[in-house]
Amino acid sequence: MVWTSKHLIAPSQDLQSQFVSTPSIRHALDKQSCTPALTLPLRMNYSHAMANNLDDRIRDRVEQFAAELAELIRESAMETVSAALAGARPSPGRGGRRAAGAAAPARAAAARGRAGAAREKGAKRPPDEIERLTTRLFDYVKGNPGQRIEQIADGMGTTTKELNLPAKKLLAGKQLRTKGQKRATQYFAR
Repeated sequence: MVWTSKHLIAPSQDLQSQFVSTPSIRHALDKQSCTPALTLPLRMNYSHAMANNLDDRIRDRVEQFAAELAELIRESAMETVSAALAGARPSPGRGGRRAAGAAAPARAAAARGRAGAAREKGAKRPPDEIERLTTRLFDYVKGNPGQRIEQIADGMGTTTKELNLPAKKLLAGKQLRTKGQKRATQYFAR
């Protein structure tokens, strides 16, 4: 069986000179016909060279990206350390959520409503505040049965996070019952 040039994937001239070194293969390419035995190694060498070239380009780009990323991390760390030593906050361009500045506590207090406006983030609520919120929650659910926790929070002017503990206390005390699962949970007074 004789293969013609239309069955052969011919490499570019520079790759052809690299991988076609024997006179018999060059002669076969010049005559525009190759035997399958000569074509297969040529194809394998060509695809191997292309894969290596692509691998090298990918590796170079990844290394370049890693070097840039390491430099950015180094700059960020230095900025944070120097800001901490100087007693200042990092610049607004860095730091993610922390960079929001003093506006974040004010927004959080407004979102919580009256229940936790005087508290700092992470501070415990006093037991009397929890008890008042538990009573308010029970009264609200008694007057508005079948609402989800998001609807209850909106109706009471607080957040679902604030209502989490009082709801658990009322459920444990068998004063509330639920129907549904996860966010579709509806609350009813007993």
